[in-house]
Amino acid sequence: MGVRKLIPRLSLILLLGLSATISLFLRVRLPYDRVFSSEGIKFTSADAYFHMRQVDSLARNFPNFTAVDPFLMYPGAANEVSIGFFGWLLAIPAWIIGSGSPSQQIVDTVGVYMPAVLGTLTIIPVYVIGKELFGRWAGVLSAGLVSILPGEFLGRSILGFADYHVAETLFTALTMMFLILAIKTGNMRQLTFGHLKTRDWATIRKPLIYSLLAAVFMGIYIFTWLGGLLFAFIVAVFFVIQFIVDHLKGKSTAYLTITSTVFFSVTLVISLLISSSSIYTASLAIALLIPPVMLGLRRLILHNEARSDEAAASRGAELAALGGVVLFFVALSILAINGSFVALLATALLMIPVLSVVYELVANKEIKPLYYIVALLGLGGG
Repeated sequence: MGVRKLIPRLSLILLLGLSATISLFLRVRLPYDRVFSSEGIKFTSADAYFHMRQVDSLARNFPNFTAVDPFLMYPGAANEVSIGFFGWLLAIPAWIIGSGSPSQQIVDTVGVYMPAVLGTLTIIPVYVIGKELFGRWAGVLSAGLVSILPGEFLGRSILGFADYHVAETLFTALTMMFLILAIKTGNMRQLTFGHLKTRDWATIRKPLIYSLLAAVFMGIYIFTWLGGLLFAFIVAVFFVIQFIVDHLKGKSTAYLTITSTVFFSVTLVISLLISSSSIYTASLAIALLIPPVMLGLRRLILHNEARSDEAAASRGAELAALGGVVLFFVALSILAINGSFVALLATALLMIPVLSVVYELVANKEIKPLYYIVALLGLGGG
């Protein structure tokens, strides 16, 4: 029996190792002569030279870097130079390898190899995602495909493409991987608030750890690219939809509430540490409100249904209309302060009361027209 169990594991390791080998060959060996030429190291993208200037400054003056860059705003100077996580990810290994004083050759060599390494590492979360969703061999197939997949991912993860795009792909994949693991384990173990109150670590340990790791990589992703807030918006929409689906099926939503609360709260803390922009604070704070709002709405609907089906329809629609009005003014306020992107997030949140109205209509066949008007007013205002 031991040998029979060992063979599939060895086959899995060999196949994943083969995928990694092919990935490195495509990304390193094929463009090698073009990058390491007789004239020195040549990067394979224009932006790579901009990023490597910052990396060179950081590696040579670690942990400090040039605060004023005349090349960014000629003939003036950009006095708010910032380096994202990708720059630190290149500078720290170069600084360590160079014993605190790396040469230009060391810095450039680390810079040209890092994209290929990150692209190959992406195989790991892709395998896990495929395995958790569709089975082990689906994960193996996914890992094999992503290692040879042509297009932007391959082009931006080849030797010499020292830009943060490949890091974005890796960190979003890791975020999705740990979110899937957190949601899946929480659902399978039927995670509830009672487990938190009794400190049932056997039940809550893995879901909480996975949620925390997902938030950490989400924070790293935002640190890598500040536009990564869009991915947080996608995650927020998923939680809203999954919450509604579970509610309609009569399933517990506690595991979603716990997972999303941990995820957005930790991501919010990390964003506060790396960015002073109010748009991130406001957006993630709104996303953090989704779990308690949805949970409260669910409990009120269930409470009213226990009393009277007719009362449930009326009170549920009233709550939906009230939520639409409140979120309408929240969206307007944030729009005035921060800009249209956060309004987009707020508009997604406005779908909560509107979908609640739709649910009441389907369940009870009758809703006062006034509630439609007020709820749709909230949606339209967002």
